[in-house]
Amino acid sequence: MSGNIDWQGAFNSIEFRKAKNNRLKFVIPLLACFTLLFLGLFSVQSYFSDIGSLKIIGEIDLGFFFVMSLFPLTGLLGIWFTSYTKAHVYPYEDLVVRTYSRKG
Repeated sequence: MSGNIDWQGAFNSIEFRKAKNNRLKFVIPLLACFTLLFLGLFSVQSYFSDIGSLKIIGEIDLGFFFVMSLFPLTGLLGIWFTSYTKAHVYPYEDLVVRTYSRKG
């Protein structure tokens, strides 16, 4: 099956580089943002340990609220990444597949 694909041509193509770069344009800033967010959270929690135990609603404190807010945030980021890749990555990948796959 690997004889039906020009791998060198595909990996060296401009379309493949564009697809890879467009994906990295989304992932690298998001990774940096989350790293800073969690480092900031741990720093604030270590210097001001009483902040996490502040009661917001009844028995729900700020630390629990923050942790539970990460679940919908992760879902929204997944939806955002999916729509971004459909618009900015998949067209280039489809072009690479159509260009460099040979019919046997």
